[in-house]
Amino acid sequence: MNATLSDCRCAIHDSTSPFVPPEASDDQGLPPCYIDHLPADATTFAVEYENIQECFLGGGWAAQLTAARGCLTRQNPSQPAVFLLGDSHARSLKEGLEAATYKEVLPAMWYGDANADRLREIQGILQEEVRAGDVIWWVNRMGGEGGGQTAMDPSDMAQFEAGANLLYSLPVVQSGAAKLVIVEDWPALGGSSSSTRGEASLCHLKHNLGVFPTACTVSYAAIQAGRAAALGVINTMAGKPGVYVFNAASYFCPQGVCDYNVPGRAASAYFDYGHLNPFGSHYLWPFMCNFMKTNGLH
Repeated sequence: MNATLSDCRCAIHDSTSPFVPPEASDDQGLPPCYIDHLPADATTFAVEYENIQECFLGGGWAAQLTAARGCLTRQNPSQPAVFLLGDSHARSLKEGLEAATYKEVLPAMWYGDANADRLREIQGILQEEVRAGDVIWWVNRMGGEGGGQTAMDPSDMAQFEAGANLLYSLPVVQSGAAKLVIVEDWPALGGSSSSTRGEASLCHLKHNLGVFPTACTVSYAAIQAGRAAALGVINTMAGKPGVYVFNAASYFCPQGVCDYNVPGRAASAYFDYGHLNPFGSHYLWPFMCNFMKTNGLH
């Protein structure tokens, strides 16, 4: 079919219509026009894309702090907002989340591991900006070197847990006036070494050619086993009032098998070993939308 990504962007609200979230289920997560195979210019979807670079903070810390304040300041002070915080995986989720909510999405995201440390530096900004009715999404990688089957690195684990606890400690979240969503990360199907990146590229190419399952396939059970410690943290946090968990991993592993394609389509969901491309990010929007509707977060 001659569909493009822009045809399928979800216009679920506008300035005159009330917000009416669409329903989503495991077998109905895609708009009818959603593309099956990648277009001829497949490189468009195999690289990082422009929109997610906004508020992906780098450079010296003084510059980052200034940028973070600008990124976390809402354009309409009277309206609730969604704060998207985390690492490059938050960046991958940005476009899909923007399609799933009528609220303004305010991101502050960093490359690398020490993201809880970054949150401590901007804690004062968050205390000023996060208000009643707001929702914070915390997205941080949950490991996945070597195809997602190894245990989460202790330093990653410490940052993941510290970030979740810091965000929950914000007075407006503690009081229940604002809510916290912790994202269980999607699977990493290759590792970060040069050899596994090469394998990921090969898997990506095979998907472009319609050849799957690929050699990068892993089981959902293996992913969960490698995340046991992190899942313990998530379960503990989920028991706190005002904390919700969005399990992104489950939507990429139909019948317990995780691969590079958007489930139900031949198009790749990833642009490398563990970051979503526009197809993968948009694939999640109906599920995020339904999640927010179900939990009163929309």
